[in-house]
Amino acid sequence: MAIITNSASLTFNNERTASSNEVDTEVRESQSVAIVKDALLTNYVPGEPVGYVITVTNTGTGNLTDITVSDNLGSETTAKLLSYVDKSIVARQGATALSPSVTRTADSLVISNLGTLAAGQSITIALSLLPSAAQADEITNTATVTATTPLATTVTASDTATITPAQQELVTLLKAAPSTVASGGVLPYTLIAQNEGTVAAENIVFTDTLPTGYTVTGIELTVNGQPTIIYTADQWTQVGNTLTFPTGTAEPVTIPAGSFATAIITGTAPTV
Repeated sequence: MAIITNSASLTFNNERTASSNEVDTEVRESQSVAIVKDALLTNYVPGEPVGYVITVTNTGTGNLTDITVSDNLGSETTAKLLSYVDKSIVARQGATALSPSVTRTADSLVISNLGTLAAGQSITIALSLLPSAAQADEITNTATVTATTPLATTVTASDTATITPAQQELVTLLKAAPSTVASGGVLPYTLIAQNEGTVAAENIVFTDTLPTGYTVTGIELTVNGQPTIIYTADQWTQVGNTLTFPTGTAEPVTIPAGSFATAIITGTAPTV
């Protein structure tokens, strides 16, 4: 804080003068702070940590003290979606390493003990947060900084970072069959393909190694309860014991994310 003084004078009748009084003006320092939060990954995988960098900058003209950064851990509209990874915080002011304090509440992470920040200087905080293993939606979380100015006032700023689920390709396959069948009797095999990923599984091709002597008589496929596709003999191939479908003139099979397909192979069991 500084005082500037000003006065004025004038001349008249070519030789006479007059002077004004002096006026004092108090010049107060500008007080402000800025924060930027960045995720190091645009897309996340549930259950795998994501790195974040938070940068706090003193954009005013006086020192800032009592600096605190809080992160709401993704609890914008619901319970927290992110968890802090223990001991993952690294904080620096320029080349100087800091030793911040970390406090966890029910729905936030509070970082304090960040020292004094001079005008124009920045503090960089790197940390890891863990998306819930059950989470599959976009996550937006907010970091907020508060600090005390030389005038004992408080300045604050906030910034958000958003991450989206990574596109995952994951299809599981289950096979079922009756536990007994008569010699030469009808023996159906059921294949259930479940798309547990986040993107559609396209151009699905089933391959089944059948028992020696098994004769395929028909194949049908249902995707997520849609009308059943009945394949003709030119839409599957069997080389030795290996059955592959769909082939030939059959339409490609797509299983949407979160959906399943059920294939039923009908045939006759070997004669024993």
